[in-house]
Amino acid sequence: MFGLLTPTGEEVEHEAAKCVQTLNIMNSKELDVPSARHFAKVEEVNLLCFLVYDTNGNHDLDYETVVYTLSTTTATNTVPFLSAFPKLRKLKVGGAKYELHYNRYQHYIDYI
Repeated sequence: MFGLLTPTGEEVEHEAAKCVQTLNIMNSKELDVPSARHFAKVEEVNLLCFLVYDTNGNHDLDYETVVYTLSTTTATNTVPFLSAFPKLRKLKVGGAKYELHYNRYQHYIDYI
């Protein structure tokens, strides 16, 4: 029986990774060098995990009392991660900022 060959999920992932030009990193666990090497055409990386939102467990705090700290894991892994992108032209570094709005957090992005 003749039919079309369908690619496996892994083949599709590798082909799709070749087309990606921008990466948004939201968590320091995503700074994986072997995985990053699949994205050969990446020209822009947005590191949105450099600043970590912290309420010390108190989620009823006002916006003004929220503390942001530098993520040491992100700081340590950034240079090896970025070295995996030979075509990198633009880097944005920042963190996630949250505001209380109708008893839930709204997500905004700040860049340094």
